[in-house]
Amino acid sequence: MSAAAHLSRREFLKGVALTVSAGLVAACAPQAGAPGAPAAAPAAGAAAQPATQEKVTLQMWAFATNRVKWEEAMIPTFEEQNPGYTVKITTFPYADMHDKLLTALQAGTGAPDIGDVARQEHTRYLKERDTLLPLDDRLGAEKDNLFLGSAVAEWTYKGKIYGISNELNACLMFYRFDLFAEAGIEDKPIDTWEEFLEKGKLYTEKTGKFFTACPDQDNAYYTILSQYGGGWFDKDGDCNVNNPFAVRILQMLHDWVYVDKIAELMPGGNYYNSAWYGALSAGDYAVVFGAPWYQGFMKDNAQGVAGKWHMGPLPIYQDGTGARSATFGGTGMTITEQSKYADQCWEFIRLCNLTVDGQMKGFELQNLYPTYRPAWEDERLFQPDPYFDNQKPGDFLKAIAGEMPLPSTSPYWPFVNDALTRLAIAPVMADTATAQEALDAVCAEMAKEQQA
Repeated sequence: MSAAAHLSRREFLKGVALTVSAGLVAACAPQAGAPGAPAAAPAAGAAAQPATQEKVTLQMWAFATNRVKWEEAMIPTFEEQNPGYTVKITTFPYADMHDKLLTALQAGTGAPDIGDVARQEHTRYLKERDTLLPLDDRLGAEKDNLFLGSAVAEWTYKGKIYGISNELNACLMFYRFDLFAEAGIEDKPIDTWEEFLEKGKLYTEKTGKFFTACPDQDNAYYTILSQYGGGWFDKDGDCNVNNPFAVRILQMLHDWVYVDKIAELMPGGNYYNSAWYGALSAGDYAVVFGAPWYQGFMKDNAQGVAGKWHMGPLPIYQDGTGARSATFGGTGMTITEQSKYADQCWEFIRLCNLTVDGQMKGFELQNLYPTYRPAWEDERLFQPDPYFDNQKPGDFLKAIAGEMPLPSTSPYWPFVNDALTRLAIAPVMADTATAQEALDAVCAEMAKEQQA
């Protein structure tokens, strides 16, 4: 991933935390209309044609500058295939864009045609009614060509698909094979969490260093929790973070630190700060978990340990519980109900997400792996990566992508994100609460929020 992509992704992850407490932005920019466009526009979803020789401009709001480079690169193809139309993308800070979009949609005016919406945000716009257009009918049989866990699952609510993402965010385990060798640990992926604990104890005994580190200030817990499916919610959108698997995982992370002594609390509290990157560069830990885009963070911030990493699927439990991967992160393209040009909006979204050229352009510019299965025939996805000792990330991702459980969504996702960090992850990882009582408290707080 490029440096530009790294910076924007960092802004993205910081923005997730900010969004929970951010107030709605009062000012709302009016939608830019096309010069000479007809005064009486057709209803949303109906085909519309420009009334003059001037192009109709589809307005799009976004927040991730790396994605905008990809989307802007697709505009010339869109213009060629859709004469009389173009796309203008306006970028805002993460929280500003999502709040501004919510204000405009609730007001019934001023929204763009297309919104580039983060996975945990889109249900905010569906809480009272569908202010985004369902895409199911337009998607049709192409749905079968998508890795659903990353492409549409997190933009699906009550059985309807409202957005499409090009990011195959199948999480992996990254490990220092050289440090494994020093501790007498075989250079191979770890298959189960029980084996992980065993190898962790051996590593700590042999080296005097911690095997890994556990965050206590953000929702990186989602990566492992989602191995079970559902994420924060069940299929009905109710809080599900106190399910038995979630309790088991959070208690496991606690015990790594306080009982098994194979981990410590992460420097800086999360995966995205200088203290953590410094420790990673110094070889203080042997194991990291992350989505493919996190490889870019490692390359940008821990360059001195390039070539010393290998990768593999996530471990599961010996009893077979869990999946070898889970999705984490992503942004989806959506159509707002206020657009007068929904057909043309869909054509732009389709070109970006449902064509090999579109998704491979995203790979070239973003270093993000496609969610569109036909693109996986392109040999460029299977090039060796020097940072990972010339392993081919594409081989691993293609092998496990179909195993990702489908997460569920809810309008209360940002609320639960905040409550989970505040009421569960922080106190459990501070050894002041058990996993069960802490996760029960999160669901209880959501129940109160729903009744308010």
